[in-house]
Amino acid sequence: MIGEEPSLTKATTAQIDTKQINWASFFKDQRRTATIFLKNTGDYPLVILDTSTTCGCTVTRYDPHPAAPSDSLKIQVTYTPKDTGYFEEWITIRCNTTPPTFRVSVKGNVL
Repeated sequence: MIGEEPSLTKATTAQIDTKQINWASFFKDQRRTATIFLKNTGDYPLVILDTSTTCGCTVTRYDPHPAAPSDSLKIQVTYTPKDTGYFEEWITIRCNTTPPTFRVSVKGNVL
């Protein structure tokens, strides 16, 4: 693309440190937070392009700056319960990687 650094448009590889966040049981008035790490295992800078969740209860925050090869990016995940009972939501992380997405399950039981 015009105006972009060529290395940021190249695909790299990455490894995620977890594919599941399990908060077990907790009360409805409690918010839960976890951090996911995405390590750049390739030769080009790693960029998180976007994240999406299957529920408005789950929110992600991440650093938009590129990670150099062998460095990691962190994604903070916060879950705010709206109802009681078992839940399982999904986070999709889209990056300049091959494959281009990572999925993480977020689950627990709200009392």
